[in-house]
Amino acid sequence: MAMAAPFGHHTDGLDQILKRRNLRAIVVLNPTGFFYDNGHPMAINYEALRELETYINQREKTKALNVKVTFIPVRPDQMEAALV
Repeated sequence: MAMAAPFGHHTDGLDQILKRRNLRAIVVLNPTGFFYDNGHPMAINYEALRELETYINQREKTKALNVKVTFIPVRPDQMEAALV
């Protein structure tokens, strides 16, 4: 099953992520890694990627133009298509 790709195709490094101000993260929906509770993302992958977002913004001194993580949740059977 092919997955829609509304986010575009990017395979570049940190310099381009900083320029776009966006880091896209594919996360697998599951009870311990990433899930939604009353519409709010939760679990270990969510927390770890938020910490990465904070670290990047502090290290790069982004101030008001922060880099944001965009979570792209997928089912396990969609992972390969999402990475391609």
